[in-house]
Amino acid sequence: MIPTTVTGKHNFALTELESSLNLLSPHWHQLDLTRIEDLTGDDLGKPRWHDSFILVASSYVEAWEWLPLLRQMGKAHRVFVLIRGEARPFPAAGPPTASQLATGLACGNASGPVGYLCVRVIDGTWVDVHRAVAAVLTHQTPGKAGSLLHGLRVGVTEPTHAPWAVGDTLSSFLPESSLRVDPSDIFPVDVLISGTATFADNQRGPRTILKIDESPRADGWSTALPPINTRFVSPQGFEPYPAKGRLEVRLGESGALDFVDGGGELLASIGAGTALDEFTLELMRDRSYLDFSRIPMDIDLIQMSRLVSAGAVGGVPMLISSQHREGLLLGQDLVETLSTFSEEDTAMVRESKSILMRRTALKYFAPSQRWAYWVKRSGLAPATESVSVILATKRAGRVAEAVRQVSEQTWPEVEIVLVLHGFDMTGADLSNLVSAAERPVTVVRADGNLMLGEVLNLGVEAASGSYIAKMDDDDWYGSHHLEDLMQARVYSGADLLGSQVEFVYLEELDITTRRPPEGERYSDHVAGGTMLIGRSTLREVGGWRPVHRAVDRCLLNAVEAVGGLTYRGHGQNYMMHRHAQEGNHGGHTWAPDTEIFVQNSVQQWDGFVLPPQIESSWTGEAPVRSMHRKSIFSNSDACE
Repeated sequence: MIPTTVTGKHNFALTELESSLNLLSPHWHQLDLTRIEDLTGDDLGKPRWHDSFILVASSYVEAWEWLPLLRQMGKAHRVFVLIRGEARPFPAAGPPTASQLATGLACGNASGPVGYLCVRVIDGTWVDVHRAVAAVLTHQTPGKAGSLLHGLRVGVTEPTHAPWAVGDTLSSFLPESSLRVDPSDIFPVDVLISGTATFADNQRGPRTILKIDESPRADGWSTALPPINTRFVSPQGFEPYPAKGRLEVRLGESGALDFVDGGGELLASIGAGTALDEFTLELMRDRSYLDFSRIPMDIDLIQMSRLVSAGAVGGVPMLISSQHREGLLLGQDLVETLSTFSEEDTAMVRESKSILMRRTALKYFAPSQRWAYWVKRSGLAPATESVSVILATKRAGRVAEAVRQVSEQTWPEVEIVLVLHGFDMTGADLSNLVSAAERPVTVVRADGNLMLGEVLNLGVEAASGSYIAKMDDDDWYGSHHLEDLMQARVYSGADLLGSQVEFVYLEELDITTRRPPEGERYSDHVAGGTMLIGRSTLREVGGWRPVHRAVDRCLLNAVEAVGGLTYRGHGQNYMMHRHAQEGNHGGHTWAPDTEIFVQNSVQQWDGFVLPPQIESSWTGEAPVRSMHRKSIFSNSDACE
């Protein structure tokens, strides 16, 4: 009898699973990660056949960790993927169908145990187990499920090291008995994670062998800590105004970390060596802080560092004592961001500190960043992707300030495409502008009769970057504006990114307003002055429409029409400047009445007040106060 094989964590009896899936085979075999022979066996290299192969996972994070291990699992008549489904912190892709899977596999919902999403995969007589599970997981991953490793092929020789290869369907489990590759053949991976594998000079081997730290380093790059699966653990879902208080972390039975609310109720638990998953992260979202004060001092540093690193990537504000922070394997700059949180912080300051923390954590623990550091000496590290900023302007007096703001962006590869719409700059003025930019500057002249969409497309034609960003000449930007959007592009998988219009300076009233913040999420709208899109994607949707207004809305509609996703990042890197109403609302193509910004605000300040993420690195000049009256809704004289 061909066995039905089950792998993963199980919160229900196999008899319930058998009944739910209408499986008639009485022969079950359950894989055990602690037994390498279950994944290899003496017949390695021979075909493996299963009547039904069932992957059971408590989260998508866990299911992705299993993926490289399934390379050795052969084929089955039917493959079932069961994922616990009590929470969906991202837009559900919906049940897969044959037409939805690019691989052509026939998939559909099946009856599974209560509380689980169950998908069945078939492909004629036999289906490759790895191919089937990868198809389901990539379909269920929001946005483009591209490689988090930028195509780097990673292999692991121990099943327990599978989390180090997370984020890429190209990764493989390669038991050491399978590593002797003929010199004329192609080695299956670029990097091998192994503590014992060696290769003779005349043997074909990987470009790099990465060893897990036996003496973990505290500089943030220790190989004792794996990358974070940022497609499921990310800043998405951060709550600027949490509805509940602290969530306590306690040490539970068998070394597990328990999450307990103020009333002592156990809400979730993470076992030793287990990653923070998307469902546990979702439980933290409506909490003000994750509190580590009741953790014993002798807790395992790797276990705590793994949780804190994932929480930091997710933007979870944390209260950690100096004694607990000492020795964490996170890097000094990340540890310093953890030390800044206080229960005395206002909501805006709490969010700003979270933004700084998650930005720093992503530099360490995003898979592409972590692997780029680990393998840079082998020449496998990917190059930084370039961004071309399109600055289209009719206002000569604002060119210098606009160029300055782009020049101060922290993203390393930035090109400025300055499109002069209806006027020209020459001679010393232009030379001084280009010299001061300290970035590559391309100047494009556009006839004053051209419509805005045509002007923007001229800028795109002259641009060389892989990504196109649109920035306005009269608004204010934080120096991390492009960096944060480029980070969000990876963990969201979105085609178009930007920020909401959250902070607005109303010149007519001489006040600053803040509209209700919505946190990071998928959306159908972002501010036109913050848009970031792939050059190829922009070309595929036809570029900007050749119209004089609503060009941003047209692009949003075009991306949605082709099935693309739009993602809205945090709002603290951008502040809109609403000029006094003269002519067409100070030249704005989007011209709602000033009252809209006043009525929809949750906070107001007198005069010009920058949000913390812009103010912290601001070197420009504030507008001169035109009026000195106070708004009756004014909260304070500074963003708090």
